[in-house]
Amino acid sequence: MSAYAVRLTPGLASGPFRLLVPGTVKGHPRPVVSVPTNNPTYREIVRAELTRRGLTGAKVNVLGVTRTDLDGNGTQEVILEAAHFAGRQGLDPPPVGMPGDYSLLLLRQVMNGRVVTTVLGEHLAPRTPWDPGSDQPMPMATLYRLAGIADLNGDGRMEVVTFGAYYEGYALDVNEWRSGSGLKSRLQGGCGV
Repeated sequence: MSAYAVRLTPGLASGPFRLLVPGTVKGHPRPVVSVPTNNPTYREIVRAELTRRGLTGAKVNVLGVTRTDLDGNGTQEVILEAAHFAGRQGLDPPPVGMPGDYSLLLLRQVMNGRVVTTVLGEHLAPRTPWDPGSDQPMPMATLYRLAGIADLNGDGRMEVVTFGAYYEGYALDVNEWRSGSGLKSRLQGGCGV
């Protein structure tokens, strides 16, 4: 087995995520491109998605924009990462988010001539602060990120690896993308309480 990494600028390739593929597999049969996060179009897509979910006026914080043709059909898909947790940075969200905190991982694709957004991961903090003395279960904050895109099994379609972290654990999920039927989880792993 060999280590394979693609440096994306800006992006997470220099961060904590690495994908390993067998040396006989071409991990990236098509280019994977990081797009600047300050692009007004992508910021507006995130703002619209937050508004659709009831978070009007939320701080738009785009963490990553990645573009690639996942399935080899000649049309590129875009994966958007956005999150805001008051007073937090990095991969460790707070135990419970405050009102206005969120994490979104979105996939944009063209289907039948229309642009469609698929939610790959989402966390929206409660609209009112959680009361630890109440009988309500703790709404744990989760940060969703793109961990990588690569053809991990050599079939010519690239898998999407997602990362989810909460204050006492994390999970990685390898997903196979099929245009028209979306993502199907193929392998999961993680640890935590």
